[in-house]
Amino acid sequence: MDETYLFFDIESANNYDGEGHICSFGYALCDKNLSIIESEDIVMNPRSEFDPILFSGRAKCTLAYPREYFLSHPDFSFHYERIKNLLTAPGRKNIGFAVENDISFLVSACKNFSLPQIDFSAYDLHVIADRMNDSHNGLSAWLKFYGVDTSALQAHKSSDDAIMTMMLMQKLCEAKGMKVKEFLDENLSALHTVEQEITRRKIKAYRKAMVEKISMLYHRRNRSAKSKKLHGKFKLALSAERDFGQMYDLHRLVFDNGGELVQKLCPDCTFVYEDNKDRAAWMDDPKFKRVRFIKLSKLFSMLDMEPWPMQKIDISALI
Repeated sequence: MDETYLFFDIESANNYDGEGHICSFGYALCDKNLSIIESEDIVMNPRSEFDPILFSGRAKCTLAYPREYFLSHPDFSFHYERIKNLLTAPGRKNIGFAVENDISFLVSACKNFSLPQIDFSAYDLHVIADRMNDSHNGLSAWLKFYGVDTSALQAHKSSDDAIMTMMLMQKLCEAKGMKVKEFLDENLSALHTVEQEITRRKIKAYRKAMVEKISMLYHRRNRSAKSKKLHGKFKLALSAERDFGQMYDLHRLVFDNGGELVQKLCPDCTFVYEDNKDRAAWMDDPKFKRVRFIKLSKLFSMLDMEPWPMQKIDISALI
């Protein structure tokens, strides 16, 4: 069975809560030679308010239709099976531009409408074009760079954006002297999945919960401290590779042993940083002369404890 290629783009009514609300799913389904088999803009009611700036003419993204046109159509739940079939058909390869956003919109839509997640993957031409040219541009800029005439198409009309993404694919393949299949096989690192997006969200939620717990410890003294081995204020600068739960435990260790935790550097505080980090040049700036800089192992020494090995996030525990 020959592969078919689905170029797709999604527009969202808003992103107020960090999650998109789909108002159009546009696609261009192509054969192995990138000839268009069919193309359509599936317009839908987002069941959420529109950001007014999308109709103002001032935004980078101005939607293709009036608000009333979107609201007159069925919502995502009506189109779910069709969109799922488009993305998961046998021999189908999905391609978008800045596709992580589109995957996120679909994950949000399935969640908001209590529908099963659509298990699919998609290649991101944004990543590929940037990497090939050692630069960073949007879709319109890359098409202009490659001399593609898009005057007959409308930006932010999802089906037209999908066609423009296909046009960019043609130019990228030409630049490499490759067929589409060969080109995609060479760019597997630009393949994004729904599973990755769901994992990203779980990590984000886990981090948010731990950050909130840590924030409850700032600028407080523990009246029931286990010891008074620590004195004064402490600012912890921990590696982003650490498990967020261990970050909380390290902050709690200071709090439970008499230290006062602060969010920012301040005079007469102790700044604690990771052992695998070199002393930074800024630490010798005269304005920080009243700050004490120590490594994490020194903090453990002050507590008469052996240093804890770094724990990294266990992704499997979050899935």
